[in-house]
This record gives sequence, C-alpha cells and structure tokens, in this order.
Amino acid sequence: MKKPWISIGALALAFVVVGCGKSGSSEYKPVAPKGPEPANVKPGEEATLFPLVVGNNWSYDSTTETLSPSGVINTPASIKLEVKDVKPIDGGGTRATIEVFKGEVLQDRQIWVSKSDGLFQEQIGLDKPQRPQPAQLTLPFPVEVDKVVTWKGKTLSALGANVEVNQEVVNKGAEDVDTIVGMLSAYRVETTQKFRVQNNDVVVTNISWWAPKIGLVRYRQDVKADGRSVQAQTLMLKQYTVK
Repeated sequence: MKKPWISIGALALAFVVVGCGKSGSSEYKPVAPKGPEPANVKPGEEATLFPLVVGNNWSYDSTTETLSPSGVINTPASIKLEVKDVKPIDGGGTRATIEVFKGEVLQDRQIWVSKSDGLFQEQIGLDKPQRPQPAQLTLPFPVEVDKVVTWKGKTLSALGANVEVNQEVVNKGAEDVDTIVGMLSAYRVETTQKFRVQNNDVVVTNISWWAPKIGLVRYRQDVKADGRSVQAQTLMLKQYTVK
C-alpha cells in the first residue's frame, strides 16, 4: 500500500517596563495547541469511516521500500482513490466500485462492500479481476476496541500470489495521527496476515487509520518472509473530497 520534517525555531522576547518609579516583568506562558476532537463512531454510524458516495476521492503521498540485492529501493508515488459507482445491497449496506490511480494512470479497480458487520473487499484488478473467497474483511463493525476478529480465506497476497490466508484484525481505538491536511483523530486498526508462498512463511502487518466522515487517512504495510523484511509501503492523506 513521507513524513514532513518540521523545523521549529525558538523565539525569545524580553520586556522591560519602567514608569512611576516601579518596574515589573511579563512572563510568557505557552498554551498547548488544541488537538482534534477524538474520533467517536456511534452504533449504526460505522459507514462514516469510509464514506462511499459517487465522486468521493482521496489522494495520498505514497512511498514503497523494496529490498533488493543492491540495498533498499525507495519509490515515491501519488495515489488517488475515487468512488465511481454505488449500489444498495440486500439486507442493508452498499457496494461501491473504486478506481485506483497512480499519478494519472488507472492502476486498479476494486469493489468494496460496507454493511452492518464490517467493511469488506470483494474484488480487485482490471483485466483479470480477482475475488477473495469469501470477501476479505478490512474493518469490523461495530467498533469494539481490542476485540480480535478473524478471517480466513483465499486471496491475492501482497507478494502477488493467490494463497490461503489466516488474518486477525483488531481496532486499537482512537488516536491523533499526522497527515498532510493536518492532525486528525482516527481509529487505529491493526491487521496481521499469515500465509505460505514459494516455501516461505510470510507475515504481512497492516496498520490503517480511519477518521469518521473522512475515510482512510494513514496506512502502513510491512511484509516479512521467513522473518526478513522484504517490502514496506506507506500512505499519507494529502487531499480529499467527501460529500
């Protein structure tokens, strides 16, 4: 699936007050900046964590680190997600088609389902779409902090092969997270996937942050094969349009 460096300078001010035979001083007392309102999703409002409305879009700065024989290769990119189609589903919820762009090039077309028990990915791919069996859990509903939710099925792995995956997802609760659009309060969701491919034991760790009425605001994926890091990817929200 870059953090901005912030340089903070210190400014010292000296005040001298003289008048009527008296002297005094004024002491500066810093006031901590107010953080964002803590994320709080009520039962029945979980769909606001990924607002699926036609035209909604999210742009991210992305960096992929890949281990090669010559060392680590860093590949920056601009990633955009855009909701192209939304339909209601039986029993309540929505099914949405989302297109994924890398720069100006269409890279992927995905189908997502948001319903009462969670957010699921039903399909990925352009020319030869792949469908996880069953639909792959991304975000369990309702929001229950520290509850581990499991999923098991066959899906396209981070290393590009269809494999049987054992997955655990846990919502760690709301925390402040930095993005290019500012500091946001978002739910931190940790996902661990384990599978075997080409005789390697692979562990994929995903950490995603979901802000109510905005969507995915940060993401990090780490891939390890036989305990060795082979790839990492980060996303940071830089622009969004949500209706």
